Amino acid sequence: MSTIAIPTYVHARDPISHAGVSAQLRMRPDVLVVDSVSLARVAIVVADVVDQTTTGDLRALVKDHRPRLVLIVGAVDDAALVA
Repeated sequence: MSTIAIPTYVHARDPISHAGVSAQLRMRPDVLVVDSVSLARVAIVVADVVDQTTTGDLRALVKDHRPRLVLIVGAVDDAALVA
């Protein structure tokens, strides 16, 4: 049975996190890592914390292209979640 790969964009301000997440996803036959959010059905955002920069990145990614979002963070606090 063949699997259709889901075009996925990875956004991380840290180049090491970007490279690591992208490398892990490339090993999956059901994921196609793309270089442009305009080609993606899913966008993965990798950040250390949820802050104004992270929420700005999330808003910018969905502004024109509307991919499904996945947020991977190292730390979350209640105040940042409701902001």
